[in-house]
Amino acid sequence: MLLKTLFAGLLLVASAGWSQAAQSFCTDDPQYPEPEDKGLVFYLQRTGNANTVVYAIRRHADGTINARDPVDIYWRFLAGDGSRGELKWYERQLAFGVHYAPMKGHPGKYIVRPNAKPEIEVPVEVTDEGEVRALVHINGQDVKLKCVYVEWRKQLGIIPRILYIDAYGVNLSNGDKVVVRVHP
Repeated sequence: MLLKTLFAGLLLVASAGWSQAAQSFCTDDPQYPEPEDKGLVFYLQRTGNANTVVYAIRRHADGTINARDPVDIYWRFLAGDGSRGELKWYERQLAFGVHYAPMKGHPGKYIVRPNAKPEIEVPVEVTDEGEVRALVHINGQDVKLKCVYVEWRKQLGIIPRILYIDAYGVNLSNGDKVVVRVHP
């Protein structure tokens, strides 16, 4: 009995420091974990592998958003060692980059526009609890954006052809998972 109790205690202590990344909110594929980056607002995953584009907010030590350079976008190589990598120039300009501007009349809030689709406006704010969130309107619901999933196939061996884009979020009023699919 003492040996069983000791063994159970050792298992608890050993497992206390171990943590497994949560499953991606975008897909049920177990190869796609959810990034756990500080300042994470939302992330983008796509067909091919679990490498993920992270959209995070830079903050000052007091928790306020860095107004001079608020958006931090980079790769998180989740298909490999989990390290961080910078976007290439063309990835930033044509695919994953954003433009941002302060929201007029709302200090600490920003409007973010994807470079690939600048007509889309995504408000980003810090809540009273200190949470950073991107807000979108999906199917008539106010939603906190969690992730975007892009399904694509290569054409002519190298050129990606986007089949669809899914945006996933959490309904602000009831906590339900919400998704919308867009076909380019």
